[in-house]
Amino acid sequence: MKKQKLKYTSRSKGIFWGMILILMVSFNSFAQSTVTGSIVDEAGVGLPGATIIVEGTTQGTTADFDGNYSITVPEGATRLRFSYVGYLAQTIEISGRSTIDVAMDPDASELAEVVIVGYGTQLESEVTGSIGKADTEDMARVSTPTVSQALQGRVAGVFIKNQSGQPGTNKTSINIRGFGEPLYIVDGLPVDVSVFSALNPDDIEELNILKDAASAAVYGARAGNGVVLVTTKRGTTSGRTQFSYRGDTGFQALTYLPDAVDTWEYMALWNIRAIDRGEDLRWSPETVADYRANQGLDDENFPNVDMFELISLNASPMSTHDLSVRGGTTNVRYFISGNLFDQNGLEKNVFGGTDTRFKRYQVRGNLDVSVTEKFDFNLDMSYNLQDFFGPRNQFEGTDWSQGQGIFARSGRWRPFFSIVELPGGHLDFPRGAPEGQTVNPLNLASAEIGGSQEFQRQFVDVKLGAKYQLIPGLSTRAVLNYQSTNLQQKLFQKRAPEYRYNADTQEHEFVRALNADTRVRKQNSQTSNLNFQYFLEGNHSFGEKHTLKTMYVFEYIQQDFESFEASRILYEFPISQLTAGPPDQQFNDDAIDRNKRMGHVGRISYNYDDTYSLEVSARYDGSIRFPKDSRWGLFPSISGAWNISEESWFENIDWVRTLKLRASYGRLGFDGAGNFQDLNTYSFNEFYIYGGNNIRTSIINDGLPNPQITWEKMDIVNLGLDANLFDGKLEGSVDVYKRNRFDVLGQRILEVPPVVGAELPLQNFQEFENKGIEFSLRHNNRVNENWNYSIGGNIGINEETIVHTDEVDFINKEAERREKQIGQRTRTGDRGNGVDETPIEVFYYETDGLFTSQEEIDNWADIDGNGNRSLQIGDVKPIDRNGDGRITDADKYVATSGTNPRLTFGFQTRVAWKGFELSSFWQGASLFGWNLDWSEFEGPFPSNGVALQKDIKDAYIPENQFGLPTVSASEARWPRASGIVNSEYDTYLIDGTYLRLKQLQLSYNFSPDLLQRLGLTNLKLYAGGTNILTFSDLDFLDPEIDEDPAQFFGNYHPQTRVYNIGVQLGF
Repeated sequence: MKKQKLKYTSRSKGIFWGMILILMVSFNSFAQSTVTGSIVDEAGVGLPGATIIVEGTTQGTTADFDGNYSITVPEGATRLRFSYVGYLAQTIEISGRSTIDVAMDPDASELAEVVIVGYGTQLESEVTGSIGKADTEDMARVSTPTVSQALQGRVAGVFIKNQSGQPGTNKTSINIRGFGEPLYIVDGLPVDVSVFSALNPDDIEELNILKDAASAAVYGARAGNGVVLVTTKRGTTSGRTQFSYRGDTGFQALTYLPDAVDTWEYMALWNIRAIDRGEDLRWSPETVADYRANQGLDDENFPNVDMFELISLNASPMSTHDLSVRGGTTNVRYFISGNLFDQNGLEKNVFGGTDTRFKRYQVRGNLDVSVTEKFDFNLDMSYNLQDFFGPRNQFEGTDWSQGQGIFARSGRWRPFFSIVELPGGHLDFPRGAPEGQTVNPLNLASAEIGGSQEFQRQFVDVKLGAKYQLIPGLSTRAVLNYQSTNLQQKLFQKRAPEYRYNADTQEHEFVRALNADTRVRKQNSQTSNLNFQYFLEGNHSFGEKHTLKTMYVFEYIQQDFESFEASRILYEFPISQLTAGPPDQQFNDDAIDRNKRMGHVGRISYNYDDTYSLEVSARYDGSIRFPKDSRWGLFPSISGAWNISEESWFENIDWVRTLKLRASYGRLGFDGAGNFQDLNTYSFNEFYIYGGNNIRTSIINDGLPNPQITWEKMDIVNLGLDANLFDGKLEGSVDVYKRNRFDVLGQRILEVPPVVGAELPLQNFQEFENKGIEFSLRHNNRVNENWNYSIGGNIGINEETIVHTDEVDFINKEAERREKQIGQRTRTGDRGNGVDETPIEVFYYETDGLFTSQEEIDNWADIDGNGNRSLQIGDVKPIDRNGDGRITDADKYVATSGTNPRLTFGFQTRVAWKGFELSSFWQGASLFGWNLDWSEFEGPFPSNGVALQKDIKDAYIPENQFGLPTVSASEARWPRASGIVNSEYDTYLIDGTYLRLKQLQLSYNFSPDLLQRLGLTNLKLYAGGTNILTFSDLDFLDPEIDEDPAQFFGNYHPQTRVYNIGVQLGF
């Protein structure tokens, strides 16, 4: 039989392969399993496109649009690896589970790949300057009225002090490296500090601090003190719309209240003072004993009033609500947000509540449109409305209210003044109070009684930008921006008569008026800014390793200001309208100002193989504040970076991810001089008599001009090192810097003959040197899929010294030692137009406690020039440092670091377990202090205030003194009453070092499964607080108090402590 070959037809082939496929599927159905789940970011938002791979295989998949995934796992596979660009990869054990949900943690090194810099962006590997980056997500967690307060302590070398808790005010000072107030840039354009502070933290995408000249030189004259660079959120290309809402509510309380003594203690202390002075007792021992025995039992006859406590609410509400919409496609991208902030005051009126209300409304819209592949334009608009109403007198006195703060009034309240309520809510004039010496602060805190103050501030910002790609690698763009701030203020003061009850006649008799008269004052001001920027930008690559970026910018800035003020006084009726006042008692004033700047900027950036970077930039700036011959200034910079970790010989060091060395030098300018310093200016004057006895209006010369006035200049050198180690678990940086300021404005000390009738003008001749060092370090670690934590901190130290200034000829070596300024440190505090160059090296007498015996007094060096005959036990012991037997100026030494800290620091912690997260943030400062400068025993209030704090009981108190506990001279903190109180004794210096828990928050992020069922992308609940704890030797002052000691109690609103709960959700 003939053999035949087996022949496959197409049909038989199909049957064959179909049978094989069925067998494979059948086999795999027993050998494989399916795992599903979701992948989300730290906020619970799905990560579309996240990669999932079965470890040890090439089998993998990606997450869908919402971050959900499904993957088939072969038999024997034990782990899945999850990864996403910008996040730390995770490898998770399967352990027989069919559902695995993953929350990804950001990879700091990857997320920082693109950094916002002056007029653009750079890859982190290309950055050559010193740039501090704030964690904006952490900032958004803090419930504070301003962005400035949320930024406190988060960036090395940046010291932020919130000097007031007054609602509606912005007394937050930002000081970069001790230089002074920085320049604020939002979305590429300069804004005022008040606009920056009022930004909505939820709108901020990135916030960087440009600290060295290489980073800030492109901003020229305005950037001498550093730059705060803010970028707001924009739309996405995800193709979907994301809604986000954050709302929190809580209450605030004062961080500090003076702790006043009780009435009997007050009487006893004043009696001790009288005895020491040889005066008659103010109160008999029996009266003191009666008040002590009846304290709290008979308040009508033995009052014990703590006005600080009485005038302050225990708590007051504060809330924030934020809603945003974000989304778009590759052609159209948008971000829209709205925010409401609501805060009540903490001063208590006679009705038990508060009249202070502050509300802030914000709306922002950012739109980006790609019209073609080459042409894009963007339109950004924002609107900010601030509305304030409160009593005419606030806790803190202000220039506008022209009145003393309620705190100061409370400091002058004696505890034995009684409080009696009158019909209609008014309070009786304090019983026992001398007429004309005090008013009732509770009446001042009531708008219905003492009058009101209010303001409405509106800020509008519109920016239109366009970009066109001329050729590949070369593009041009232009930005036109208009900003307008309108402020309307109104002050309504009521005369408000005060009465005192007469027990004999049983009538309320008029005593005095709360205010001198009834008056109305109104002011309107308008500030407008016009900004124009033109860019020409190039980006070229040569081969595979060379990158060259070029940029040219032309910038024009014009600022106009105009204000008008009108007031009337001596109203007959309390009507809050100008027209209701007498026309013959009206006053008005107005002001107008214009300022212009123009600049040309050039920058060239070169990078070789992500290893070597070099950048050269220059700005040619012109300012209208200077004469034509010195109006323009050139401010160049050069910087470089070496990415050591990118070297081929470094590849085997796998525990180092990034190691970069940076160096920079640059020159910056400052045009903080006032307008028209180079011209003769004149003012109207009404204090001269010409012909007869009538005062006539005249015009006088304001002073001598300086036609050579020009820019202040500063050269800055910076060296830095950045490192990222152990696969991102440890990252940090260190920077050292030196700044030399020269041609600084100052007044010569030459005497001018009186016949000239004017002072010498400001001239460019002073020189100062500032140097310092900064560290930052952070550790991140994921223990397992449930546990992760991070801890980090920063520290910075700097000081400024005087290199050159005018000095007198010293009469001897001792005078030179005490009066020489060159070589001394300066205050490095804000002075409005730069840095306060007042020397801080004030000389004090070193002390050794108090005298404890008469023998010690007799054998001590001569203090009073009379053999110490005026001294007593309990007086301060100054040390005779030179051993000449006398206490003189020659014994003084330098003992203070000034009121602005030279050392600043902050650190944060975060621990997360499953959906729970606990985070904290601490901020502090050191190497500064305060001189209490008490001139009398009754301090620490200014002007010999009458309210005493319990701290005063730590003074020397002999035995058997009206029932007060004995405080021996060896144990006392302060000297005896009315002894030789010398503010130049270092006894009165207090270390200002403090550590404050700025933020503590506990939050919970709900699981992706629940979110999916609820139709949400994220849901977080949180509770926390700010300014919760403070550790400081300043037990009777807030450590962030205004640096002016005269304002300790007269013009100061203590910080507020806030506790809040909130929710954050997305859908």
